Amino acid sequence: MEEGVEYIGVGVVFFCHDGEGNFILSKRTKNTRDEHGRWDPGGGAIK
Repeated sequence: MEEGVEYIGVGVVFFCHDGEGNFILSKRTKNTRDEHGRWDPGGGAIK
């Protein structure tokens, strides 16, 4: 079975903050699959 084709899979998104309203985000590069140049919280897939 192929993830994303035959079943959805599991993903995780997380936000890092200091409790004072400041968050850590990363900017997506041209090497990412999609949404180039956009700010992004942490995340990934679970295998």
